[in-house]
Amino acid sequence: MKGEHDILSYYYESDGKIHLEFLNDHVKRALDYIKFSRESKLFKFSKNLLPLEVDIHDLSRLSIIFHDTGKIFYQKMYRSLDGGKYISFRGHEYFSSYIFEKFLKETIDQNLNRNVNMEIYNYYNICSFAILFHHHAMNVNLRKPPKSVNKHLQYTLKIIDGLKFLNTFLLDSEKPVFNSVIERLKKEISYPFFYTEMIRYIDKKMVDLWRMVMTYPKYKKISLMLLSILLTADNLAARELRGYGGSRFHMALKDFYNYYLKP
Repeated sequence: MKGEHDILSYYYESDGKIHLEFLNDHVKRALDYIKFSRESKLFKFSKNLLPLEVDIHDLSRLSIIFHDTGKIFYQKMYRSLDGGKYISFRGHEYFSSYIFEKFLKETIDQNLNRNVNMEIYNYYNICSFAILFHHHAMNVNLRKPPKSVNKHLQYTLKIIDGLKFLNTFLLDSEKPVFNSVIERLKKEISYPFFYTEMIRYIDKKMVDLWRMVMTYPKYKKISLMLLSILLTADNLAARELRGYGGSRFHMALKDFYNYYLKP
């Protein structure tokens, strides 16, 4: 049963039966798929591409934690289908990437005056790449959030504290940063042009990300690697909870997991 601050990551109702998935359960199961990645083939390969301060496991962890945060904006976006009802989450990755960008900027700001190698944050931009392109990467413009999201912003504002469950999966040093991001988002959502400004920001970020990936071979390799990890963890975790699967795409991801991600 859905509580007041539970966030849905999947909802389908048909013939009086409700099939749903909560975001906290989805994130937890997705993270399970990278639990042993430090002993995997892919992790060992990635060490040659990343500086000592960064590893593919940490990039994967953050990408998984943030990849569906944008669904907080869609909790009332019900649609009808063949006599049933479902929630459309089309374009949630725009919001998810935006939330992660806020988190990354806040993290950078807090470390500017500390003895931290700031160049490592270039690699955390790759998380934005994976989050933004984890659905229909080759034509992301078809995934732009519908303007009807604006109708539900007040409800989003009411429940956005529900995202703080993610603190369960964040490091202790990351928790105050994320809580600060939530407070900043509350102010931004109240702003009349929030939707327009968010779209403009992510559209520009998309161009910057592609320029980074296509210009620097090491970023390209890591970006495609991280995107593959996120696609795999997201899909396999979703099928585990939603109870369907068996497509060729699903089987290909299972093969990828068994060969590259398992120890």
